Amino acid sequence: MSLKAAPKSEIDSIITLFSNNNFQEALKVSLFLIEKFPSDPLLLNILGACHAGLEDLHSAVKNYKKAIAIKSDYAKAHYNLG
Repeated sequence: MSLKAAPKSEIDSIITLFSNNNFQEALKVSLFLIEKFPSDPLLLNILGACHAGLEDLHSAVKNYKKAIAIKSDYAKAHYNLG
């Protein structure tokens, strides 16, 4: 299966927002990108982290599990899920 990944510059932008505790804006950008790249495990993991930052643990777990379903050996998603 070929995975289409979101552009690195877009991911870096989300990570910067997240790192600055701007979880709501990071979530907004992530949700926009996930429509274009629904099979990007990194983006799903970041989406999960955004939800976790906003204390929406149900949505966080859901996204971590999606990332793992796409890439079963994705260590960071497994770690975040734990």
